[in-house]
Amino acid sequence: MIRYITAMFLLSFALGPALAQSNFTLKGKLSEKANDKKIYLIYVGDEGEKLDSTMVKSGSFSFEIPLERSTVALLLLDHSGQALNDQQPKDIYRFYIQPGDASLQAGDSIASSLVTGLPIFKEMMQIEKALSKSVEGLKSL
Repeated sequence: MIRYITAMFLLSFALGPALAQSNFTLKGKLSEKANDKKIYLIYVGDEGEKLDSTMVKSGSFSFEIPLERSTVALLLLDHSGQALNDQQPKDIYRFYIQPGDASLQAGDSIASSLVTGLPIFKEMMQIEKALSKSVEGLKSL
């Protein structure tokens, strides 16, 4: 019985990290023109679409969200203060996220972002490169 209890105790330590909730962390740098603007992270979680937001301060922002698996996401930089409600063109960046730490570099527009730090970003760049000729062909139709 003592061996059984000891084995269960040790097993709980071994499985603990595997059962712990994972997070996605994004730290971003934008130009100083983005200061005091709100940036939104919209992503699909287990319960559907999720929305998180933060303010850009000194050209920087960060998000940390619970995330168990890879999913699609969108960043929206709100230049007007009404980007969620108005019908004007949006400054957005679409990408895929997965648990782990990532960083973002962009200038005045979030649409021209470069995101690094996770394997899914490299995979997405390879897919976009492979599809680029087809996408250009479709645009010309």
